[in-house]
Amino acid sequence: MEMTQSVYRLLDSGGVNRPSSDQYEEADATEVDIKTPYSGQRKEGPNPQHSGPWKTIAMCLGLLCAVLLSGITVLSFEVTKISHNNQMKGTSQVQASSSDLRNETAQLQDSHKHLSETDMMQLQRDYSNLKTEKSNLQISNNNLVREKSQLQYKYNNLNREKSQLQANYSNLNSEKSQLQDRYNDLSSEKSRLQTSYNNLNSEKSQLQDRYNDLSSEKSRLQTSYNNLNSGKSQLQERYNDLSSEKSRLQISYNNLNSEKSQLQDRYNDLNSEKSQLQGRLNTTAAKKDELTTAAEKDELLRRFCEAKMDVTQYAVEMALDPDTADDHLTLSADGKQVIRENTRQHLPYSAKRFLYYAVQGTQGFSSGRSYYEVQVNVSRSWELGVVRESCNRRAVASGRNPNNGYWIIKRSGSSYRAGAAPSVLLSLKEDPERVGVFVDYDAGLVSFYDADMWALVYSFKGVSFRKKMYPYLYAGDSFPLSVVTPVSCVL
Repeated sequence: MEMTQSVYRLLDSGGVNRPSSDQYEEADATEVDIKTPYSGQRKEGPNPQHSGPWKTIAMCLGLLCAVLLSGITVLSFEVTKISHNNQMKGTSQVQASSSDLRNETAQLQDSHKHLSETDMMQLQRDYSNLKTEKSNLQISNNNLVREKSQLQYKYNNLNREKSQLQANYSNLNSEKSQLQDRYNDLSSEKSRLQTSYNNLNSEKSQLQDRYNDLSSEKSRLQTSYNNLNSGKSQLQERYNDLSSEKSRLQISYNNLNSEKSQLQDRYNDLNSEKSQLQGRLNTTAAKKDELTTAAEKDELLRRFCEAKMDVTQYAVEMALDPDTADDHLTLSADGKQVIRENTRQHLPYSAKRFLYYAVQGTQGFSSGRSYYEVQVNVSRSWELGVVRESCNRRAVASGRNPNNGYWIIKRSGSSYRAGAAPSVLLSLKEDPERVGVFVDYDAGLVSFYDADMWALVYSFKGVSFRKKMYPYLYAGDSFPLSVVTPVSCVL
C-alpha cells in the first residue's frame, strides 16, 4: 500500500486530477490522449518514438498487477486453509486488497499518459520492489505450504492417536464394567460366605452344646448302666426268690380252688336271701317316697316364689307413648298393646318418634329399681328392653346396642341374641311367652327373665346410664306385643 501511495503522489505532483476509468484506452493504440496540467484540450502524442517504451511499461505494469493479484489471491486461499478460525477475516482483507489493486491498476492505466522519465524510473524501481515482494510472498507461500503439510501430518497423527486413545478408552470402560461386575460378584460372594461363616459358628456352638449335653448324658447313662447292672443282680436274686414263692403259691392256689367251690355254694345261698330282702325293701321305699315328694314340692315352690318376689316386688305400671311410635305401629286405647300395620299412617311430626317399627314407654327410670313384663305370645320377631332418653332413634338393627343407648334382647325366627357390641347369641330351652325386664338404675344392671319359668335369660352389668331410661318395644311382625301386669306367685 505504501508503494501504491507513492505512485499516486508522483502522478498528482503537478496538481493534475487522475483520469476516470471511462477515459482509458488500451496501451496498444497508436495515439494516446493526454490531458496537460494547463489545458483541458486533447492533442496528439509528442513523438512516436516514445510510444514503444510507454507501451512496454504499461503492459509490464498490467502484467505485474495481474501476477500480484493472482499471488495475493492464491496466498489468501492457502492461508484460509491453514487457519480456519481466521478465514472470514482473511478473505475480507484479500478481497479488499484485490479491489484496491484493481482500482490502482485502472488508475495507473488511466494515468500512464502523464508519466515522465523520472516517474518511469520510479515505477521501474517500484516494479523491482514488487517483484522482490512477490518473491518474498512466494517464499512465504512455500513456507506456509510446508507448514500446512506439516500441520496436516501432525493433524493426521493426532487423529490416529485420538482414535487409538478412543479405542483404549472404550477398552478401559469395558474392563471397568467387567471389574465392577466382578467386584459386585465378589461382594455378594463375600456376603454369602460371611453368612455361611456365621451359620457355621452358630452350628458349631449348637454342636458344642449338644456335645456337652451328650457327654453329660453319657455320664448319666453310664451311672444308670452301673445301677442297672446292680439292679439286675438284685432282680436275679428276687427272681430266684419268686420262683420259690411261685411253687409255694401254686400249692396255696390249689387249696384255694377247693375253698372257692365251697364259698360259691354259700354265695348262691346268700343271693337268694338278698332277692327276698330287696323285694321287702322296695315295698318300704315306695311308701316313704309318697310321704317325702309332697313336702319337697312345697319347699321348691316356696323357694321359686321367694326368688320371683325379690324382683317382681318392683313392678311398675307402664303404658306406651304414641308420640314415640313409628308410623307403621298402632297402639291400643289404653297404650298397653302395639300392632304393626302394613300401611303407613300420617302421624304428626315428633322429634321423639322412632323409625323401624319401635316405640318407648311413657314412664322413665332415673333411680331405684323397676320391673315390667311383655307378653310376646307367638311373635317370632321382636325386641324389648330399655333405652336412654337421648338414644339414636334412627339406628338400624346392627346399631341398636349400648353404644347408641340401647340395652335390649331380640328374637329373629328361632334365634335369640343380646344386643351387646358385638351381639351375643343366647341359648334358650323353650320359647318364652312372657319376658320380664328388671332395671337396677343405681347398680347399673339390666336383667331379662323367662317370666313363666323364672329363668334368667341375660344380664347387662356395670352399665353407666347417666340419663333417664325408658322401656322399649320393637314389633318385627304383625303379631301383637302387650305390656302386662306381673302374675303374683301363690303358695
